[in-house]
Amino acid sequence: MFDIFEYNLVTITYDLDGGIGLALETIKKNTTIPILEPPEKPGYKFLKWTLNNEDFSFTTKINKNITLKAVWEKIEYVKIVFDTDGGKP
Repeated sequence: MFDIFEYNLVTITYDLDGGIGLALETIKKNTTIPILEPPEKPGYKFLKWTLNNEDFSFTTKINKNITLKAVWEKIEYVKIVFDTDGGKP
């Protein structure tokens, strides 16, 4: 027999797309998800979470299991070399 409390819960799965962070969370149905610390991914900047390819708002009340996907932007590094023409840096 199931506990009635189990029917009032939903699962949030976080698709981190190679990042490091929270992967799964359970909350009460018809509540909002607490705002998370951004996940991390070496060489990338975290931009946002999406739900079904649309931006996700943490003010949205959740009433069913969902999967949020992390969106990343690759960090472009620029190498700068100084030519001191024989002088000291």
